[in-house]
Parts: sequence; structure tokens; C-alpha cells
Amino acid sequence: ISQMEKLFIEKKEWEKFIKNKLEQYTIYAPFKAGENLHFSIVKSENAREIVYNEARCVEPLKIFFFPFKERIVPQIENLSEIVIMGATNCDITALGILDKVFREGDYKDPNYLRRRENSIIISFDCQKVYESCFCEIIGVHPYGEKNFDLNLTYIEEGFVIEVGSEKGKNFIGSSAKFYQANQSQL
Repeated sequence: ISQMEKLFIEKKEWEKFIKNKLEQYTIYAPFKAGENLHFSIVKSENAREIVYNEARCVEPLKIFFFPFKERIVPQIENLSEIVIMGATNCDITALGILDKVFREGDYKDPNYLRRRENSIIISFDCQKVYESCFCEIIGVHPYGEKNFDLNLTYIEEGFVIEVGSEKGKNFIGSSAKFYQANQSQL
């Protein structure tokens, strides 16, 4: 599997794959709560309820990297690896700005760095946009373009998955359930 390679997996196989990953990772994904989507922890019993084909969650992606309250001295030490599913391209674009400030700037934030290093971002293409969405106006598309580890495009038969990083490639591993996406799936 190479970066930016497009793979396909059936929906039921993806659900099994994610359930198996729950042993290794804490996984957050979008779930319906009333009219809105919210990030919640994925468990075996709720994995089928993950929402893949709507707009973004109410909470911004940055909540995973900037907690509301945090002790800054000493630096965080033990941090488990998390998977964040459902990030949209507008959130990933905004995260790129935060990366420039807190990862690449003159004053790097060690806690931000640790959280970013210990996270895998699985973005979803927006298939239903809100009336308040303005991504196209500012030149951001409703589908993942860069800065994701994996990007999922929901289609009727399953998911087209674009590998965007080494982390994404390692997350998939050698699972035989992923196939090369064919032209009719793209």
C-alpha cells in the first residue's frame, strides 16, 4: 500500500475492522444526537451507528488537541494513541493552521505536539452540507485533499479509502479486506 493509493472495503468489513481496532485504540467518530452530529467514543455495540454520509460534527477537530482545561507543567507524559474519524476537509484545513503555529512556529507547544503525534485522523467526504457551510467560497473542497491519514468516501457498496500518510498505511496494515478501488468506485 502506498500513500495516496485508493482502496475499497465493504461496509460490513469496515465495521469488523474498526471493532478489531478497538482493542488497540480509543476511537472517536460522529454519532447522531438529535439533529446534530457529535464526536463520541466508538464501542462494539455502537459501531454500526457511526454516521459517514453527512456534514461535520458540531465540535471542531481542535477539541482533541486543545482541552478546555489543562495542566501545562509538567508536560503530559502518558498519552494513549487515538483515532479520530469523521474529520472534514474544512476542519483539517484549520488544523493545518494550528500546526503551523504550534508544531512549526518559534514556540512549539509540547502537549499539542504529543497529541498530534498520538492521533490518527480519518477524514470523511461531506456528502450533505449545511446551509451555513462556506468551504467552497474560501477554496476548500468538501472532500479530503491532504493532511489526513486516511480519507473515506462513502458509496453504496462500502468505502473508497485514500491513504494519505504512513500512519494511515500502518493503521490498515496487511488486512486482506481492502482491495484496489476500480474505476466504477471512484
